[in-house]
Amino acid sequence: ICGRWGGEEFIAILFNVNLKSLSLVAEKLRAMIANSTVTVNGGQISVTASIGAALIHKGETMDDIIERADRLMYQSKQDGRNRVTSED
Repeated sequence: ICGRWGGEEFIAILFNVNLKSLSLVAEKLRAMIANSTVTVNGGQISVTASIGAALIHKGETMDDIIERADRLMYQSKQDGRNRVTSED
């Protein structure tokens, strides 16, 4: 399930994944975005994505997981953008 979360932020909810597969999916998405362009008024526009990838833990609320993923996303931005930061 994917959707716009606000401003320039999007959220994706994946089911039946572990940390390794979550990281692989996030990296593939990041690379696809970075390698894509859109033509606007004859010019090419490209963007990158800074992604925070987190797994929900037993007993957590949606607010907990979203807060953790948000922190990881900001870590990606601080570390140079266009990267995936996931939990250890």
